[in-house]
Amino acid sequence: GRIVVGGPLRIKRYNQNGTLDLDFGSSGSAATSVRPRDIALQPDGKIVTLGATGSQMVLQRYLPGGGTDTAFGSSGTAMSSFTNARVTSLVIHADGRLTAGGSEATASDAQIALFQVNPDGTPNSGFGDSGQVLTNLGMYNTETQLAIDPNDRIVAYSDVITVSPTLGYLADVGLARYNQDGSLDTSCGGDGTSVTDLGR
Repeated sequence: GRIVVGGPLRIKRYNQNGTLDLDFGSSGSAATSVRPRDIALQPDGKIVTLGATGSQMVLQRYLPGGGTDTAFGSSGTAMSSFTNARVTSLVIHADGRLTAGGSEATASDAQIALFQVNPDGTPNSGFGDSGQVLTNLGMYNTETQLAIDPNDRIVAYSDVITVSPTLGYLADVGLARYNQDGSLDTSCGGDGTSVTDLGR
C-alpha cells in the first residue's frame, strides 16, 4: 500500500497517508545514479528503476529498505548496449524477468527498442540479440509503452511518425507483439505489428 515515486537522482517512498516513510533509505529517500523514468515494484518488495545514461538503458534495483541490491547485474545495475536509446516503460514478468522499452534513434529513424534481463540482472540471451530487440513501424517510433498479455507476450505501443511527400509529417499509432524469445508474433497483424492511420 505504500507509494514509490522517482525524481532527479532519487526515489522516495510514502506511507498510505501521504507522509514520507522514514524507514526507507535516508529519511524516506534513496539516491540513484540516473534519473528514474519508470519504476516497477517486485512481489518481494524490491524496487526496480529504469533510466538512461548517455545512450544506454539503465536498470537499477533496490532492496525493500532502500539500499542498493548488489546481487542484481553489476553492483545493482544492468545496462543495455544500444547506441542512442531513450527509455519510457518497464514491466516485470511473472518469473521475475524485466523488460525495458523505449526507442533507439539513428540519423534517419527511431525504432522501438526492448531490453530484457533475467531476475539476476544479466541480459537474457534467449531474448532477441543478447537481450535486445529493435522494431521499426515507421520513420520515427516514440513514447513506447509496454504491457504483458496472459500468455507472457510483450505488447508494445508506440507513436509512429511517417512523412508524406504531399502532406508532410503524419501521426499514427502502432502496436507490436513479441513472443518470449523476442521474435514478432505473426498471429498479430500478420507480421507481428499493426499501425493505425490517424491522419494528419
